[in-house]
Amino acid sequence: MQQAIIPEHSGNTDRKQYSEQTLLQFTKALDAAGIEYCCWSSMDYPFHGTKNTNFFDVLIKSADRSDLHECILNAGFKEIHFGNNKTTGRTLNYLGFNSDNGELFSFRLLFRLIVGVVAAKEIFIPIENLVFESTESNGHVKTCSAEIEFILFVFSQALKYSSDLSVSRAKLQPSEQELKRIERLEAQVNTDVVDSIIRQFSPSAANEELLNHCLAFLKSEVSAQSRIQTYALLRKHLLHSNDHSSWLTHARMLWQQVTGGLPWVPGKTKQHTLARGMMVAIVGSDGAGKSTAITNLYEWISGYCRTVCVHLGKPPHSIATFFVHTFIRAGRLFDRMFHKQWFTGRIADTNVPLIVRYLLLVRLVLTARDRQKAYLGARKLADSGVFVICDRFPLSQLKLMDGPRAEQLIKFEKQPGKIAEILINMEKKYYTGIQLPELLIVLRVDPEVAVQRRSDENIVLIRPRAQEVWDTDWRGTSAHVVDANQMIAEINSQLKALVWAAL
Repeated sequence: MQQAIIPEHSGNTDRKQYSEQTLLQFTKALDAAGIEYCCWSSMDYPFHGTKNTNFFDVLIKSADRSDLHECILNAGFKEIHFGNNKTTGRTLNYLGFNSDNGELFSFRLLFRLIVGVVAAKEIFIPIENLVFESTESNGHVKTCSAEIEFILFVFSQALKYSSDLSVSRAKLQPSEQELKRIERLEAQVNTDVVDSIIRQFSPSAANEELLNHCLAFLKSEVSAQSRIQTYALLRKHLLHSNDHSSWLTHARMLWQQVTGGLPWVPGKTKQHTLARGMMVAIVGSDGAGKSTAITNLYEWISGYCRTVCVHLGKPPHSIATFFVHTFIRAGRLFDRMFHKQWFTGRIADTNVPLIVRYLLLVRLVLTARDRQKAYLGARKLADSGVFVICDRFPLSQLKLMDGPRAEQLIKFEKQPGKIAEILINMEKKYYTGIQLPELLIVLRVDPEVAVQRRSDENIVLIRPRAQEVWDTDWRGTSAHVVDANQMIAEINSQLKALVWAAL
């Protein structure tokens, strides 16, 4: 009986302990609902992201499915989906969160014994009844026998390293930890039992010693020729149960070989998405640690679901915005050459020609339009299940950063003309179309601390912006204020807790 069920990449003892806590929380929910299950260490799981990710595969009896979803959600786990097909019926996917160390854990629930990437490169091994018959408890969690885990792991790794022929991964080899795990399992299993299990679902694979071939393939230097041979054998004996036809599979592999790994269908990426996507906006002045916090948050969650970062402070420029900005930069060069302050001054300066004022107003309107366009794109992604992180966000409370600025900057001696009023109203209209995100986080830092952190930059801009965020009364708003004077580890811990509570 396999005793260790924690992924081998877990690292140190503390991380292993946290993994055990989260796994026990998950399996206790299944036990409480009377759901029969069997779990084993993560195999070739269809995620690509950060290296330090935690995955568990759990086989569920189909008869128990009716009460499964509700009991898992009630236990505090969040549902995620894979790719564009949210109702495959073969798997359910959930995220768990350990508040003690701030790590996420992913659980893939299978109703058929599938090895590989769902709906792309997979092996269906119809021995579920045998798995449940051999299931025993190691004291806490129900696990499968070492022989079954050995078979599943070897076939999954062989499929993983033989089915991807893209040029960009030509030197892909099994990791040292994967090879150690194979050696450990190989020393524990009974070879006669392994052979009898394989004969139950594929006599031809047993006769041609497919498992031994896969072991030799994984332990030797992986080449393009050995990949093709191994994949052909896997397809011959096991992949006949895949939903994809033979010619389509070979065409996809040939496409990878020629293009170097481009997606088979452009724009269609099979990534996990949240059952309910969300938009998170992180606002703060320079020196508040905003960029670092966003980077850490992205690395924390991107390995488990599709995650996109959008910079609303500096949105992508439209063609019109590009030309106006180019003209203004050329005007600033003119100012330096002829000692003017037309383009470098403020809109309210009386020595700035009226036409230049209007041009500067047009720039503000175009920036507002670009921000709204970037927001609408981010909103569409969030509505489709993507986790969107917004770097900066237009807020009515902040006048010195992102938000309507035309009305407060233009101060003509007389009332603004009709053109100015039109431009001011256009800017307001664009910002009105930007609604608050599901989660708004404000990093509040002492202005002096912000200046010290950015001592190499212009304090004329840093201090007023930090002071504005510091002085603003955020009570009565939807904002979650985080003290950015803390160490980055403490800030990250609070951000993770806020995000998990909002998912």
